[in-house]
Amino acid sequence: MTAVPINQLARNKGVKYSCEITGSPATLVCSECPVYFATYEHFDVWWKGIGNLIAQDIVVLRAPPKMIGSEEERKRRAEELIVIRKELLDLCTATAQKFLVQGKYDLAVPGALQSLKFAIDVFGSEASELVPSYLLLAEANLGLRRLKIAEEFLSLANWNILKHQASSSMMSSLQRNFGRLYAAQQRYNEAGFCFQFFFFPGRPPNHKLQLSRIEMSVLLWGWYPCVCLFQRGNPRKTN
Repeated sequence: MTAVPINQLARNKGVKYSCEITGSPATLVCSECPVYFATYEHFDVWWKGIGNLIAQDIVVLRAPPKMIGSEEERKRRAEELIVIRKELLDLCTATAQKFLVQGKYDLAVPGALQSLKFAIDVFGSEASELVPSYLLLAEANLGLRRLKIAEEFLSLANWNILKHQASSSMMSSLQRNFGRLYAAQQRYNEAGFCFQFFFFPGRPPNHKLQLSRIEMSVLLWGWYPCVCLFQRGNPRKTN
């Protein structure tokens, strides 16, 4: 599987192609489906991250609409495409989450981006269903140390949550990732404020909360890596 240069002679006048990963002008197209890229590296990460799972469905979704047939047939076809997009939304979300758990943040980005696009197609650009995709993209970019991009996605998630009633788990995930962002930016007081909502969601906020080194480590990296690090530095004594 590879990407090939876009056939400029076959390009329709005025049509511009954008990279699926960066949004910059594209010069390559996937050999299996109409998805475009700026570089071979962008294609490679997209294919490994999600493209190998959805390429054939992309062909179906981006095929030119058929104008023949009755109105009822066209309506049925539109409903079928919605079902496909919902299934792909779930697949892309689950795939991105898998790569996040594995610490493969670069491979998590393509699935998270595709899940956001499918969520917009199905639910609209302001629906609350977009928040999980925003959070996936924020977490992936935090892992890649792209703090500015991560902050943009967290802000989008926060704005969406302010307009809709969010679940406690979604709010907890938002605050955890804001805490990680602020800690990476050395804004420790704000990180501590987010820490409270993540670990103690029912408590009144205390702006003077001081975090221990262990608490900050857990906030940044999660429980399991911190336990492993603690055990490595404090081996059990044997008789």
